[in-house]
Amino acid sequence: MPNSRSDVKTIQTALGKHLSDIGYVSIKLDGIFGKETLGAIRLYQARVVSLADPDGIVDPDGPTICALNGVVPKRSSPPNLDSMPVLPVNPGAKPPSQPNYVQQFLTIAVPVAKELSRKYGIPASVILAQSSLESRWGRASSSYFGEKATDPRDKSITLLTTEFEKGKQVRVVANFKAYEGYAEAAKGFCEFLKRNPRYSKAFAHSKDGLAFVREISRAGYASDPVYEKKLINLIIANKLQEYDDK
Repeated sequence: MPNSRSDVKTIQTALGKHLSDIGYVSIKLDGIFGKETLGAIRLYQARVVSLADPDGIVDPDGPTICALNGVVPKRSSPPNLDSMPVLPVNPGAKPPSQPNYVQQFLTIAVPVAKELSRKYGIPASVILAQSSLESRWGRASSSYFGEKATDPRDKSITLLTTEFEKGKQVRVVANFKAYEGYAEAAKGFCEFLKRNPRYSKAFAHSKDGLAFVREISRAGYASDPVYEKKLINLIIANKLQEYDDK
């Protein structure tokens, strides 16, 4: 039985709300189940539901619709890195329509990111993508960059977070550095990357955010096997490369 336009539009509407939270462009609410909608569903299944093989199918009682309705199923297996789509780079595309909280975050973060980019050699797009992912566009915590607090003297907050251990996703309680504001947090993030030799190769790409992300990922920046793709999709979907120095 073909999908009704009303059912497809309902899924598109739900996806648009959820995808904006993780930095992906909202899809058209036209009720048409085309390539764009299929790709958005598969991306959501890979990034949020963590299906081993994202297939774009939304069963009435399946894990995808449960997650869209706020009932996130238990994730028994890590996402398939090869199955997670990466957005194509389209320099001529118009920027997506962004929620107010995204615009408010960028208003504060962009000037800081550009200034620190010139000082530390880290692309502004990377600073913006990292902080928007870890803080849900500044709404989640005062940690902003998800930087762990390892020094007892650090001001910190305790949060429940997701880690990957031997390919399995686990929920753990950890201490994260807390900052007074975005500028302080962003400076801390840049200094962390700069002082760690393991990330030195990334600094050869000070004007290329996507290449910089790939290098810190190769160096083991995060335990999440799809962290690199999450950052890259954030940069592309929100056209954050426009803030990088040329």
